[in-house]
Amino acid sequence: MAGLTLAQTVDLTQDVLKKGVIETMATESKLLAVLPFMNIEGSGYSYNVEQSLAGVEFRAVNTNYNTVAPTTKKETEFLTILGGEAVIDSFQMEVHSNINDLMAIQTALTAKSIAHKYEKTFINGDVAVDANSFNGLKKRVAGTEMEFANTGNLTADLDVLLDEVYGGADALIMNKKTRRKLTGEARDGQITYVKNSFGVQVTQYGDVDIIDLDAELLEDDVIFAVKFGAGEAVSGLQSKSGLSVRSLGELGESPQIKTRIEWFVGLAVFHPKAVAMRKATAEAAA
Repeated sequence: MAGLTLAQTVDLTQDVLKKGVIETMATESKLLAVLPFMNIEGSGYSYNVEQSLAGVEFRAVNTNYNTVAPTTKKETEFLTILGGEAVIDSFQMEVHSNINDLMAIQTALTAKSIAHKYEKTFINGDVAVDANSFNGLKKRVAGTEMEFANTGNLTADLDVLLDEVYGGADALIMNKKTRRKLTGEARDGQITYVKNSFGVQVTQYGDVDIIDLDAELLEDDVIFAVKFGAGEAVSGLQSKSGLSVRSLGELGESPQIKTRIEWFVGLAVFHPKAVAMRKATAEAAA
């Protein structure tokens, strides 16, 4: 099942209002600009995560293979309801000359908040804390073989993370302070700069994009190396209709006009080595 990033979705969207919201979210979030989303039927999605490879061997002529099936673990993800409303009060309608411009501003602010909320949940989500959300990368990786020690050597630790991600990482996720530290410590030629499809400058380490988040989303020195891919690595999930943006107008007796943005959305990790995480605290070498 193919997955599209929000950047790719923009080109396929005819609705002007929805197109603007998607562009705002993808411009606001370097993560949402590159994360692919799978459109799924229903409220949940089940898939098998490979635990071990199938057994293969050389064989002699006229002998059989001793077939060993791969082992898998079934996972089920559920879509969550993420959204908000851009609201203009009747007073604002009266004192502002252009209601359309005012609604556009409020809608953009709501879209930015939704992008920020998804980023936060993508990293820190925990259904034990908020049953209406989904588990993020930190919850999924902590305590597994893909959680690695912080040795205090930033570039060496990054190289370990990049080596451990199956198929090669597409992005490194860290906060802005850690990114600044990395650019100061990296060797000549390791850091480059490019612009993504929305014209936003992106720092790269060894040609791997760095997605730098605000400190409130990710603590200092924690780094994720992530492989993106629908059905094979890390992918967002969403309902078949994707992002919903509706202009509701003035409802009932409420002295307000509203635009509602809703996203039935989730997250799936299809391979156990699609994500590697560096811990926050430096650990002494043995």
